Amino acid sequence: DVISSRLQNCTYIGCEISSEAVEYAIRNYRDGGYIRADARSMPFRSGSIDVIVSFETMEHIPDLESYLSELQRVSNDSGEIFVSVPFKEELNPNREQNSKQYPHIHRFNYDKFNTILSEFFLDSKIEYYSQELPSEIHSPESAEIPLAGISKIPREKEPTKAKSIIAHIVR
Repeated sequence: DVISSRLQNCTYIGCEISSEAVEYAIRNYRDGGYIRADARSMPFRSGSIDVIVSFETMEHIPDLESYLSELQRVSNDSGEIFVSVPFKEELNPNREQNSKQYPHIHRFNYDKFNTILSEFFLDSKIEYYSQELPSEIHSPESAEIPLAGISKIPREKEPTKAKSIIAHIVR
């Protein structure tokens, strides 16, 4: 599995803008550290992170350039970045999700996601994966590897059943 092989024997830090989410993580997950941080201004030295996993974040951030710049800043020169977004999600302002404190403000299809990342990470290799919604949710400690429902997307082919698209960026 692409992600799990990079995360073995590592120290990880969970960053979340919501204090409630940080408190939940501290109470429910035993490994790693958790801090409150804005993805557009992370409290890490430039080039200090080997692997960044940022799932379901991008759709919440008004200024995508500041977010992507920050990922690039904290990632080291040979670092890897994993980013996921909901795929073709309807942005209905009346949905419960969009009345929350951090609503989804961007909608992504494959072309939009690919264009934004390709323009920003010009000299990087980017591979894409689709993720279908799993029938069961498992804690990180009990998940089976490889993860069910994740498959590589051919470069020019938009997925049909995906709930999320994952980009693997190698700097």
